[in-house]
Amino acid sequence: AIPFVTVEEMLDGRAAARLRDIVLGSGLAVTDVRSPLTDFVDPELIVVRPAYTTKQEVLDCLANLLIEKGYVTPEFLLDVYKREVMGYTLLESKAAIPHGSLENVIKPGMAIAILNEPIYWSDDGMADIVAMLAITEQATEEVTYVITLLEDEPFLRSLVCLHTTEEIKNAFLEVRLLP
Repeated sequence: AIPFVTVEEMLDGRAAARLRDIVLGSGLAVTDVRSPLTDFVDPELIVVRPAYTTKQEVLDCLANLLIEKGYVTPEFLLDVYKREVMGYTLLESKAAIPHGSLENVIKPGMAIAILNEPIYWSDDGMADIVAMLAITEQATEEVTYVITLLEDEPFLRSLVCLHTTEEIKNAFLEVRLLP
């Protein structure tokens, strides 16, 4: 029989494990490729389908998660609001990437909300995925990777179909971008 990976496995995040099983079962050598997001995506910083109806609710929730988990200082939330006033953080893909200043980041990371319904983000439109970035100068590869993913329509379509924080984390970690 010819082994295969189903579309369902790709959408729910099980594809990488299935492919690893197929390759290991074939006797081929497998090298463990570490995602640049391994230390950047924390399932405790992912909120799935909250009933938020405003941008303020999303910003407050995600910033508070980052504060509670020790990624940023309490001043970070004010930084995020200041940054939103300076310029919009909505990508063309309708994913938002709010962020604060580097000085209030303790360690790099990202808080993610996969919203139940799109919310008004700016005059540019609605957002249905929000990734609040806690950025340090050393996290440029991670930030570039995240933005590339959040601009990728097929990735976003698969992301909104996921239901658990682990599935969402795995989706970010399993995607391999071509150089």
